[in-house]
Amino acid sequence: MSKPIDIQELEKEYILLRTLCDNFSIEVTRQITKLLDDNEIKLAVPIQFRTKSWDSIRNKCEQGRFTVKKTILELQDLIGIRLILLFKRDLIRVTELIEKYFLVVRKYNTEDRLEENQFGYLSIHEIVELQKEWLRVPTLAPFKELKCEIQIRTLVQHAWSEASHMFQYKNEVDVPKPLKRTIGRLSALLETVDLEFERVLTERDEYKKEIVAISYIENSKEALNVDLLHDLLNRYFPNIDEPEGNYEYSDLLSELDILNIKTVGNLSSLIRQHYEELMTEQKRLANELLQNYQKTGPLFDSKGMVYDKGAIIAKRLRSGYYYNRLGMMRRILVLHLGKSWSIISNEIKASKLCVNEKK
Repeated sequence: MSKPIDIQELEKEYILLRTLCDNFSIEVTRQITKLLDDNEIKLAVPIQFRTKSWDSIRNKCEQGRFTVKKTILELQDLIGIRLILLFKRDLIRVTELIEKYFLVVRKYNTEDRLEENQFGYLSIHEIVELQKEWLRVPTLAPFKELKCEIQIRTLVQHAWSEASHMFQYKNEVDVPKPLKRTIGRLSALLETVDLEFERVLTERDEYKKEIVAISYIENSKEALNVDLLHDLLNRYFPNIDEPEGNYEYSDLLSELDILNIKTVGNLSSLIRQHYEELMTEQKRLANELLQNYQKTGPLFDSKGMVYDKGAIIAKRLRSGYYYNRLGMMRRILVLHLGKSWSIISNEIKASKLCVNEKK
């Protein structure tokens, strides 16, 4: 038989370890955030992390759901981190990153417990420790005995998990018979949402491959959309790094539409008309800014504007670009209309306001 739990001694140990556990969860979260950023994996919400509360641990012990042999660190979910992803395809990518950079003690997928005709909340759980090489770093050495549980799920799976907790319907046997069909339909519907998100991503990837293969001609009547706009600007200004999923392209598309630039042909013709003048200007401005950066360290222009992310922007400047692609397009509009961007922007806002009032 296991020895009786000394709750008071357990609480003393918890108090002593609480700050260390909090710091561990913060450090693991920091490392995972870096991994996700480097691999351009988007989260639905910021990473959630916590150290289990003492009340929760005490209740678990008193109910016999956790038996201590030596230390409270035997509780595998003492430290918990939750990653809520937008898309199901990223589940595999994230688990592969976790398994590459952390030492996985245990892994399970709640989906494996379910039969085809069953439902329940879906989530991947990985119990991890820091790699031994990491523990040689003095600031990480105190975390030697710690592990944490990382939960990985999609936003849709998370919605079901939270709802099932509220209903207390984590498994099919928990559900009153009159509600089983309704709950079953809801579970199936949510799973379908995840699958349809995947379908949209797949079809969008195929569409983007198709438009990359298209050879645009100036009189093309193809109506502009966000993906066509992104591809066209990438063709004219190829050597500019920018983050994936730049939502400002939607804003630019709206601006072009109001200015009656609605097709690929309209846009391509406009860019070609001002391309030479624009690139001459860009190279001059980029060279000016880069010289300031190389001389002083901080990156600022002739007007005294300082750029916080100087080292990142310097790469773009070396390619001869002063603006990013969105800025390049707006600069073309300035050259074309002969007005400052602030005036053009105000006119666009006024036009949108008129349209909204008419509605």
